[in-house]
Amino acid sequence: MNVACLTCFVPRKENIGGPSGLLYQMLQGRPAGVTLTVFLFGQNMDSYEDAPEVRDLSLQGVRFVRCAPASAAASVPAWWPKGVRQIASFAFPDLREFDAVWAYPYWFAPMLRHCKKPVVISGMDCATMLYWRKLKASRFKPRRLLRDPAGLLANLVFEARYLRGRRVHVVGRQDARVLACLGARPVFVPHPFLAYDPPLPVPRPVDKPLTILMSGLGDVFYGTPLYLDWIKTLCRLPLGEAKMVLVLHKASREALQAIKALTGHSSHIAVQDVAWVDDYAQLLQSVDMQLFPLEVGAGTKTSVLTALQHQVRAVCTPVAAENIEPNPYLHVVDDASDDLQAILRKAIDAVFLGTAELPLMAQHSPAACAQAFWQIFEKRKID
Repeated sequence: MNVACLTCFVPRKENIGGPSGLLYQMLQGRPAGVTLTVFLFGQNMDSYEDAPEVRDLSLQGVRFVRCAPASAAASVPAWWPKGVRQIASFAFPDLREFDAVWAYPYWFAPMLRHCKKPVVISGMDCATMLYWRKLKASRFKPRRLLRDPAGLLANLVFEARYLRGRRVHVVGRQDARVLACLGARPVFVPHPFLAYDPPLPVPRPVDKPLTILMSGLGDVFYGTPLYLDWIKTLCRLPLGEAKMVLVLHKASREALQAIKALTGHSSHIAVQDVAWVDDYAQLLQSVDMQLFPLEVGAGTKTSVLTALQHQVRAVCTPVAAENIEPNPYLHVVDDASDDLQAILRKAIDAVFLGTAELPLMAQHSPAACAQAFWQIFEKRKID
């Protein structure tokens, strides 16, 4: 089968080995008999051919084609997602020679509405559901009263119009349910974790401080007030003689000041601010736990998958843990019924006891996910 892949995610390090690397994982896991041509709709691609990952894929038979800028960019409605305007600035390829078309992300849907070939669109998550959750989490703050409802309405109309009847690949079960209500034909495939062979657990030094990582404080996807509530609970936990280090990664100035105000009176808690790291895996190897008090999100949170894969205990809200296979390193806090202090205590006790079990994540293995994805292209499923 000869498949054309259309994507805005050009083969850079952050796409091949980062959260948006799913496309390249699927390319590497394609079955025998599938030939692929990847059409790239992206800016600043001068040196992508030099990336070793691209050379490896090219040697495996994947052809990369850089789309040329259009002589005259097609006009698109102002309410469409910004990514559609990026796509419209490139010349669209002739797809008649291909047996099927795979587009990622869903911004390509309007351009493929007249395509006669079988089409699979990787939406990954449902933008309508994401904006609905944003609206709820914003608690109707004045500065978001126009932005969130407008985003919700625009994405609702866009997905209902251009994904209707289309086979859409998503990595979230609830995303699939919402898209089905909008008339799409969604297929849920678990999100694979990034290729990484974790070392076997080693005994934890007795005098090592409990190190807890907190990422993205002040970001729109992380509810800073909820984060502060969790940190207040951490400060109240009796740890005896144990020391605690809170590692703040990419924290906003306001969040950093608020956390230092909360922890300043405590002699056993230190705060470490980390603005940027070159090797995120190395950072994860130095911590024991990571907190994910997300109030907003859709699909699968690759940051949670990555933490679990590195044997870092993840304490999550239900939104953060959504679509991730349960395993011993995942601790979920249900706001309605669970006791946050008890769950934090359980996770901390597991760290100090040095539990040697490895996370069970067979559902998220790249091989299993690629096999499930390429089954979508079977004729009876794609038509």
